[in-house]
Amino acid sequence: MSTFLLRENEIQISPERELYNTIRQKYQTLAEKAAQQFSDCYAVNFKNIDDVHEKCTAITMDLLHPVIEEAIKDLIIQEIYDIDITEFEEYFSDFFTWDKDFATIDEKYLSIVLKAEELDAYRAQRREGRGQWVGGGFGISGAVKGAMQAGAMNLATGAVHGTFNLLAKGVSAVGDAIKKSALYDDPTTKTHLTNAVNKLIFNTHFALIAAINTEKPNSINGYVVDEDANKARRLIENVIKKRIPNEVVESTLLEAFILNPYNEDFYSYWIKAFGDKYEELEAIESHFGIGVSSKIKKDLISARKASLNLSTPEACEISLIDLEKYANSIGYRGFAKEKLELLTHKRQLDQERRTVQGIVYGTTAQAEAALDQLSRTVKGVVYASHAEANSERAKKSVGVVFGFAIFAVPFIAAFFTLRAGYSKQARLIAFAWVACIAGVMAFSPEQPRKVSNAATAPIIDNASFQTATPVTTATPTVAVIEENQKIDTELAKESPIQIEAGKVTALLENEQNLANFYLAANQQQEQIGGTAASIQQNTSCLNVVGCVEFMLSAARIENIALAMDAAKNIDLLQKPQRGDRKLARKLNAEALDALKDKNYELAASTFMSARLADGLDEEIVANLVFTYSAAKAYAQSEKTAYEGILINPRRANLWLPIAVAKQKQGKSKEALQAMWLSWQFTENKQRLLELIEKRSIEDDDDDLKVMFADSKNWFINNKKPVF
Repeated sequence: MSTFLLRENEIQISPERELYNTIRQKYQTLAEKAAQQFSDCYAVNFKNIDDVHEKCTAITMDLLHPVIEEAIKDLIIQEIYDIDITEFEEYFSDFFTWDKDFATIDEKYLSIVLKAEELDAYRAQRREGRGQWVGGGFGISGAVKGAMQAGAMNLATGAVHGTFNLLAKGVSAVGDAIKKSALYDDPTTKTHLTNAVNKLIFNTHFALIAAINTEKPNSINGYVVDEDANKARRLIENVIKKRIPNEVVESTLLEAFILNPYNEDFYSYWIKAFGDKYEELEAIESHFGIGVSSKIKKDLISARKASLNLSTPEACEISLIDLEKYANSIGYRGFAKEKLELLTHKRQLDQERRTVQGIVYGTTAQAEAALDQLSRTVKGVVYASHAEANSERAKKSVGVVFGFAIFAVPFIAAFFTLRAGYSKQARLIAFAWVACIAGVMAFSPEQPRKVSNAATAPIIDNASFQTATPVTTATPTVAVIEENQKIDTELAKESPIQIEAGKVTALLENEQNLANFYLAANQQQEQIGGTAASIQQNTSCLNVVGCVEFMLSAARIENIALAMDAAKNIDLLQKPQRGDRKLARKLNAEALDALKDKNYELAASTFMSARLADGLDEEIVANLVFTYSAAKAYAQSEKTAYEGILINPRRANLWLPIAVAKQKQGKSKEALQAMWLSWQFTENKQRLLELIEKRSIEDDDDDLKVMFADSKNWFINNKKPVF
């Protein structure tokens, strides 16, 4: 008999409970070890969800088999010699939970690869065929009965009764592949299966006790019966929901513990209500193999720390005292680490307070004086007062964008300079230019001409792209491409750069930031043969084609800041109009079905109809780009991708087909630069890396293989290509 102290309460554990607990702890340890092995080997054993479907049950049975052997040995120790593995299956069948637990994941898989009617038929057949398991789950012959259900076993080994065609829906189709990949990547899939393995093997001890008590009645009776477990649960629930008077909460919790010492809610609430100053609860928990106290204590410390004021060094000092006192009250062993983190945070705050422009001053007073002087400094000049400094700071800088605006939209730009902050010189130049234009228009004998406006240039010059490679030689394909070109031309006409008053404001205010980027990049990148200034001189981010070239040049020098700034300029360009989103989505779904069937002509035509319905749907554009690329119409794919970038320049799956198209046109350097942008913009680098690795090995184009291999070396091994 074991005795424990808990807040001066003496708790005695009966010999019967101790005997059961010894058996329980042994098989709990075996279960945890097997589950850990399953988890560690998960990625090795299962490369995809198809592997899970086909191999998971067999692998789990391999983990279960040695535990069953251990149970047989324990029976022999009890002088029970006539129960072998086959006989043990009879006892274990009532506790076999794998089939049901595995089906939770596997039915999600089946719903992807089977048609609805096939899945219904499978479920019906599974219900009728339980017990008709082919072979044996433990590596022996014979049938497993009861809860050892046939469905998952037969399915996992490919022995499903009937003739279901698992490929009837075309599991290689894009939509199904995405769904299967999502199911495999979902972390809850692995967690659920790992827990299912743990539960199955832990249940072996129930079968062992059932076998012992059958041969030797009442030999082991210290396990928790359902009636006691339910009563303990009700007692604890009423305590948690504050239904029990405070003066009897402690005794009520202790009663629940005696009934079921394996209820984790007891340990959780006890720590929250009474703490564990002397770690008495942890000792009890360890004896019964629970293991929740340490996590609960850590969570309580984290919650307490989150409620404290840690904004200043002085506040950190006060909070540290409070947190240490609380940690002692709950018996938290990890406070030394928490204390070190708080002291480090305190030192960082103190240093930040004494740091001005990277210089750490000896005292706070010295830092404050330096900060005051900095706030009165404008362009290297220290002013006597903040008022003088603010007056100088309010003056607007003028540069390339301002000059462009004067020539492109002179009347708007001139009145724009009337805003506060522009110098008299800037206003004089702007209005003088307006006067000159007005004079020419007034006295010219010819018909008044419109002021040349760079903004009327179309976003995409169709002449700058090659004619798209036909999907096939069939006439309908040519019609599709011609219709696409017609629609592309109309879209380009409807989408010139419109520098309206509001967007002129944004462009002008962004000018100084651009200049700063160029200066910084010049200083840092000259040694690698390319500068931001050269980008500024050789590219013009005034329409989407120019901005794409600008972003590719930024990729060449690995300057994401410049690329992002060009993306901001694209954001300011006029977009296609939002249309009938519902109709567009319907057409998009129809086009995806055609794409799954590799009917590229129909897919392209339907995607184009969807674009006409809603020109602002970036997903539809991306799908059309993918269709052209799959049909090997690379030039058309690239041009359409540019139109998609007009809508969203940060969409990774638009830059990837640009890279492929440029490589197919022999522009390998630009292709790698486009790959770099795709890598920077993707939200799932692991998935993109897997695609790059796959295509670098399996692609049927040797040049593309090289491009993908070079991309991987650049992104992962930091081996930048020579441009």
